[in-house]
Amino acid sequence: MHDQVYLTLKQAEFWEPGFEIRKFVNKVLLTALAELPNSQQPLPAEQLAAVIKKINRTKA
Repeated sequence: MHDQVYLTLKQAEFWEPGFEIRKFVNKVLLTALAELPNSQQPLPAEQLAAVIKKINRTKA
């Protein structure tokens, strides 16, 4: 994420009542991904396993 985008998000978090960065970013990303039909295709098993492994590492 570019520094200016992060700064703008933090400004919104400070000044906008009820603004939550995580919820906002998730909503925006899901909207953008809905415009990319291929983003809805399941990953091949090998790629899916790699992604799940990475997700699990970041949660540990």
